[in-house]
Amino acid sequence: MDILGQSSLLVAVISLALGISVFAKNVRNKLYLLFSLLCLLICVWSLFFFMEIYRGGKDFYQLHLHMNIWLAPMSLWFIREFAQRRDKKTYFILYGSFVLSIILSSLLFLGEKSALVMNAVYFAPAILFIQIIIFIFESRSRNQIAKPTLIYGGAILVLLTSVMDHVPSMGRVVPSIGNVILAIYLFFLSQSVLQHRLLNFAALFYRFLIILGVALTLTGIYSLLFAWIQDKPLLFFLNSFFVSILILMLLDPLRAIVGFFAKKMLSQSQKQFEIKLENAKKELNGIVSAEALYDVIIEMVERTLSPESALLFVLDQSGNKYKKVRSIRSQVFVDEILSNHILIEHWLTRGLKNKNEILFDQLLESEIERSASRGQTEKLKNILVNMRSFGNLLIPIMDESQVYGFVGVEVSSPPIEWGESWGFLNLFYPYFVSVAQTMQNLDIYIQSKEKERLAALGEMAAGLAHEIRNPLGAIKGAAQFLDPNVNRPESQFLKIIIEEVDRLNRVVTLFLDYSKSEHIPFETVDLNEVVKKVTLLIKSNLRSGVEVCLQLSHSPIVFEGSSTQLHQLLINLIQNSINAFENLKPAQLEKKALITVTTDIEQYSSGERYVKLIVTDNGPGIKKENFEKIFIPFFTTVPSGTGLGLSICQKIVRSHHGKIQVESELGQGAKFIVTLKA
Repeated sequence: MDILGQSSLLVAVISLALGISVFAKNVRNKLYLLFSLLCLLICVWSLFFFMEIYRGGKDFYQLHLHMNIWLAPMSLWFIREFAQRRDKKTYFILYGSFVLSIILSSLLFLGEKSALVMNAVYFAPAILFIQIIIFIFESRSRNQIAKPTLIYGGAILVLLTSVMDHVPSMGRVVPSIGNVILAIYLFFLSQSVLQHRLLNFAALFYRFLIILGVALTLTGIYSLLFAWIQDKPLLFFLNSFFVSILILMLLDPLRAIVGFFAKKMLSQSQKQFEIKLENAKKELNGIVSAEALYDVIIEMVERTLSPESALLFVLDQSGNKYKKVRSIRSQVFVDEILSNHILIEHWLTRGLKNKNEILFDQLLESEIERSASRGQTEKLKNILVNMRSFGNLLIPIMDESQVYGFVGVEVSSPPIEWGESWGFLNLFYPYFVSVAQTMQNLDIYIQSKEKERLAALGEMAAGLAHEIRNPLGAIKGAAQFLDPNVNRPESQFLKIIIEEVDRLNRVVTLFLDYSKSEHIPFETVDLNEVVKKVTLLIKSNLRSGVEVCLQLSHSPIVFEGSSTQLHQLLINLIQNSINAFENLKPAQLEKKALITVTTDIEQYSSGERYVKLIVTDNGPGIKKENFEKIFIPFFTTVPSGTGLGLSICQKIVRSHHGKIQVESELGQGAKFIVTLKA
């Protein structure tokens, strides 16, 4: 087989692989679909030519010529969508090409072989020249030279070489080289399609050199192996196996070596920008406070993008919402968004597919215009509207499973050193991945400091209990010795002393319970039985007008836990609801004060089971500003409360590796939802 046939097979394989890979990225994008169809057409066009050389016969070459005719309209359709042109000129050229292709294919099918028809068939792709030249001149008039000129100029080079195999003066060498150029061009074109406005030719060329360098090295190794083994198949298989293992071991070092030399060829502006990002990464090292981290992030964005405005949102400790923690020159009045916001869900979905995604209004507008699905179009429009509430450029701070925050930027044009391209935006990914790791490590550090604080608090509590309880015992004993039950004027004061001593003793006990760090062993627990015992105990002490209602699961809820802790958890939650009614007079209750305790169990398709314990009341509800404070030790809105009940609840839930959530609207009651892994 000659070199032209082999190069044709190369084009067929590469075009098919690129078409499938781009189509798989987004099957609902019209541009991706058109590129995939173009690649499929080029694959079939090349494959028929290869089969004509390999098998002989006129049938394959006849099919190859049919494909040659349709290269022009398919390519024109693609570049019209790629350039996002809808004017009459491109429309006329495209549909004129379709009509011409139908006529030529029909004549060829009917066996017309005149010189005029065959020359028209051979040179059918030449109509592309007209459209490309128009686009080049229009790009120059708009000062959009860099990317369009490279893409359109590459197309002209391909047309002048790879599709001219039927021209005798071209020989076999030029079309063969043209096929190699076509394969390389399709690679660059696929990246232009995938990255569009974020295309960075310098970085793309760098990646291409790495692929080329590694491929040539592997080719050299296998060529030497083949020359050494020659016609000994078994020995070839055995040695190629060992060489393959060696190559896999050396692949990363080989990439690094080739990458080192390829990186030397990058543009000076990109090198400077990468140095800026590396220095910015170093600033993340050693940060031990969230405030310092927020300042560093905003300063880096200010230095690199020079935005009109910028803001930073970060996930709060509850994990339920993102709060604005920094802003510069921003007119955005949104201070927080919920964790199920459409932007967050979009990033999480992309993260599951290992795609960090910068949201950029120009990219979204292009994707909306090219979407082939009405549902996808509506979703993208919704994302675009929501992102413009924060800026025209949003950069997520995330790993594969968690969005820690995002930076919203309003920026009208790329920084001067970037030129006319937004391609450098992709270089931000490693920096913001490092930011996400820093945030994660910062959480671990803060949790470690919290454990140290609680340990110190426990030691202090033990000493405090010793110093307070002994005098309390003496005071109570003296008051009881004076016998407050005797009918005399000072007896009422003795009763007050004993009541206050008991109250203070309860506070100390609760404080000790909160400060305890020892692990309580788990046993098999039936949650329904725990609830029945607790409500039976509490009902005897309920104030009039308050009722506790049970809605228990029909089947037993058995899991591993601490019955003592769960008992305390439920008492605290019910007591919290009872306290909510304390300040309300009977006349203020529009309906009967009701506390409902619900138990349930949820099972997911993955096999995981979760226990649900829900305590709901129809009391006055919780003020919005108190949502983040209710689990803070000693915070209370009840005059007689200690402010430790819900703090202890949170600690018990965490010890069971669960979570506690609160839902409430002022005047509509409150709901506490405890979720534990069964």
